[in-house]
Amino acid sequence: MKYGLVVHEQKLDEERAQENVQHIINLGNYVQWLAIEQLYLYIGISESDIVRLSSEELRTYKGEQMILPINYIMFDTDMCVYTTKDRRFAFSDCITPVFLGFSVKNGYWEWTEERIEYFKKYEPIGCRDYLTWKTMVDLGINAYMAGCITWTLPLHKGRKQGRTTYFVEAPKALEKYIPLELREDYKCISQEIEISKEQFYDYEYGYKITKTLLEEYDKNARLVVTSRLHCASPCMAMGIPVILAKEYYGHPYDFLKKFLPMYSYKNLDQIDWNPEKVDMESYKKIALECAKKRLLGENADEEIRKLHEEFAFLYKDGYQEGKLDLGFLFQKLASRYGKNEKFSYAIWGISKDAEKIYEYINVNYPNAKLVKVIDSFRKQEFHGVMSQTPDILSAQDNFLVIVATLNCCAAARPLFEKIGKPETDYISVTDGIINGMF
Repeated sequence: MKYGLVVHEQKLDEERAQENVQHIINLGNYVQWLAIEQLYLYIGISESDIVRLSSEELRTYKGEQMILPINYIMFDTDMCVYTTKDRRFAFSDCITPVFLGFSVKNGYWEWTEERIEYFKKYEPIGCRDYLTWKTMVDLGINAYMAGCITWTLPLHKGRKQGRTTYFVEAPKALEKYIPLELREDYKCISQEIEISKEQFYDYEYGYKITKTLLEEYDKNARLVVTSRLHCASPCMAMGIPVILAKEYYGHPYDFLKKFLPMYSYKNLDQIDWNPEKVDMESYKKIALECAKKRLLGENADEEIRKLHEEFAFLYKDGYQEGKLDLGFLFQKLASRYGKNEKFSYAIWGISKDAEKIYEYINVNYPNAKLVKVIDSFRKQEFHGVMSQTPDILSAQDNFLVIVATLNCCAAARPLFEKIGKPETDYISVTDGIINGMF
């Protein structure tokens, strides 16, 4: 039996693999894969039994039957390498998936009968969050809540606290609350980065720089302040004090409620700027033993029960999913345009929030016109306008770009800087991240 380890994100398709296209990687994906590598070390999987491959090779792998741990969020777009365009799972017949921390992107996933039967074939399904778990249970799928595998990364015993505060895509709204003592030695980091075409096609480049970044956090961090799930979770696991702050929290973040306060715009003034590290070792043991038994094909019923109960307690009083407050963006529009003013605009990021923004503009700015739709992940029509990729944008555009989702903001910022787009030519659902001098 072989065991799969993804070490490289998908390649771009031929249509987008051009020189003027952004080559962006999300280091959070690689954090997940590094956690699986550590899981293999915990289990004692021989190096000779580990198959390292790119995510696109999951479709074409041929050889000895391979166990593949799944700790990903999946969604129905052309850029999701784990599903095909006809909504099938993109794993070769030589791969046996073991779902340890599965999640779906709400509103971007169709629960077809074929998919339901596929999940039933590989039960039980470990889910990262309540919403995915509840949906699966309601569909008759045997599932349990397990959180994200990244919170099982090893604690380095004897770790000495560093001196540097890391702001990893932390909301800009935090700036006025940051204590003076944290402004002396700090560093701003982004985990979604643009790299060269050569680096993008280097098989292990992203894997290596992610490993180096985690080692830097471990060695130098006094505190990590972040909006990123796959920064908060691994740093917490490594014994680094973490502050999690974000505009709002979608369902994939739910498991972190067990370990961290979840600060949003409503309570930034209440942040504890001197948090203790989280003692996670007893929880890790349950999660690691559960994953170990599942990968080895052993009975893990007791570990599954314990792990699920740890998270189920969070929802004893019910569940309410977080929602993005678009008031911030609407205020920006009001400061720029009068009700009857004519202007052209583009929306970046087809989503439920994009729909709300479009409807709001139709009602409040009847003379405004949608002229472009930007989306990195799929090509589809949105209110009569066919979506295009971000590389069509330029500094000379005569329309306002509205960045409609938090994930799109991360990609938009470096592109706008690169092409020299004036700040007056775009607005977004957030006021940005801390990325320089206070």
